[in-house]
Amino acid sequence: MLLVGLIGGAATTFLPRSRNRHKLLLCPLRIRVIFVIRLFVYSHSLINPESVNQKLQKSMNSTLSVRLAAPKDFEIIGKLMVEVYAKIEGFPTQEEQPKYYETLANVGEMTQDPGTEVLVAVYNKEIVGGVVYIGDMKYYRAKSSARQEENAVGIRFLAVRGDMGGKGIGRALTVACIQRAKEEGRSKVILHTTEHMQVAWKMYEKMGFARRAEFDFMPGEMKVFGFQLFLDF
Repeated sequence: MLLVGLIGGAATTFLPRSRNRHKLLLCPLRIRVIFVIRLFVYSHSLINPESVNQKLQKSMNSTLSVRLAAPKDFEIIGKLMVEVYAKIEGFPTQEEQPKYYETLANVGEMTQDPGTEVLVAVYNKEIVGGVVYIGDMKYYRAKSSARQEENAVGIRFLAVRGDMGGKGIGRALTVACIQRAKEEGRSKVILHTTEHMQVAWKMYEKMGFARRAEFDFMPGEMKVFGFQLFLDF
């Protein structure tokens, strides 16, 4: 077996023990190039950001999961949603829109609609987020023309606990809804957000959602903006 090293900046080849064991050969340029390439590949594999990110993602996924909410979860996720939305700067308060917050607090009741489910994100065995998946747009419960869309599903009330931001939980919940829509053979996913929810707005755009102005509506004095994602199969 040949061993390759560097002496005085020049690549050298050391021969194994044999009758030529004391013989030292200077490598030609081709050998030096090969050595440099192999050294680069090896070092790149150690510090490759992509491989590091994959490891971090794998580590995170070992503690984060998304599942259907059980009836016993409804009160927990309802309180979480009320807390999250009440803290959004510029968003209507509970005093200004009591019915909206009542819907959040009793979000489990929406599962009485056919095709509607609540999904929760569980991190280290704690519920830290949730979303409502609406399998039939006529049960979307919003004054938007989006309710007339066919072969579409809706996403509403996405919420992530305040101290859990930046961990990809909102994205994981959205991805779970998209995957469910694909499994059901739907062609599009529809949702709404407001200009006060810039974190969610930017996330949706990065995920491929596009604005649908015709889905916009105004519950009171706040404008709500429609988005849509076309699904590829």
